[in-house]
Amino acid sequence: MPPLLNKYEEITYEKLKTLSVANDAHVFPKVRIADVLPISASGISKELFKFALQAHFDFIICDAHYNPLFAVEFDGPIHTISDLQKIRDTKKNKICEFFDLSLLRINAKYLDKKYRNLDLLTYFVDVWFLNEGFSKAQEDGHIPWDESFDPAFINLCIGGKKSESFPYWLSLDLQNEIKGLHKSRIISDPFASHWIGTDSQGNYRCLAWLEVVNSYFLIAQTGMRQQQFPVDISDLLSQLSVFDLYEKINFFQKGIKRLYKLDRLKELLLQFKQKFRMTSFAGYSKYNQ
Repeated sequence: MPPLLNKYEEITYEKLKTLSVANDAHVFPKVRIADVLPISASGISKELFKFALQAHFDFIICDAHYNPLFAVEFDGPIHTISDLQKIRDTKKNKICEFFDLSLLRINAKYLDKKYRNLDLLTYFVDVWFLNEGFSKAQEDGHIPWDESFDPAFINLCIGGKKSESFPYWLSLDLQNEIKGLHKSRIISDPFASHWIGTDSQGNYRCLAWLEVVNSYFLIAQTGMRQQQFPVDISDLLSQLSVFDLYEKINFFQKGIKRLYKLDRLKELLLQFKQKFRMTSFAGYSKYNQ
């Protein structure tokens, strides 16, 4: 018989198990949707009801009392090429939306690549629990109600001592490196700029750039899928784009990467504005005209 989990699902499970234990929670693999959500007499369509009886969540995370908190799906390559799988994914999304169950969809990139020693799966799950703790602290009166949750400014206490770094501000170190390069007159801009928007499916697209010298730029394009998960994707993507640009800085210093003229940057910006609905812009206003 084939194993219950494939290679990447096993890696996902082990990471989720570690994260769950740290937050007094539990993780279960391959749980039927109907065993997680109260679908009987819920008002969902017959089609979704039948699907919930047959389909399962890859992973379900529960609190200490086994109440479902959120689900995690590992989407392999078939999820992007199979029309049948896309239909199944849409049904699962609709069920989670109906029952207000957070759903995180990941792929291998969420496990393999590190950003300030955090992979994206760890970042998403940690931020979920941090957000819950933040809300509880507000309810208990420890944090003012008008203070908003921002994971980039959360410090961890280790051994009773406050960490001097901000581990959930993923791009902090690289942003400081870029400032240092600017101060040393190696590049013109002291920080990276970005323009982020969403497409018709709600997925995020980011254009990021950095002026190196005399209106010549390094440019990076990246994106991230829409998530039914309480994380600010636009803010996260702006941080990840700094990693892409910093990699291009290193290649440029080795004579590998080319620079682009201001006209090309403005051309790309115009294309983004025409195709996507803006969610975030940060940079010098002269570039966004």
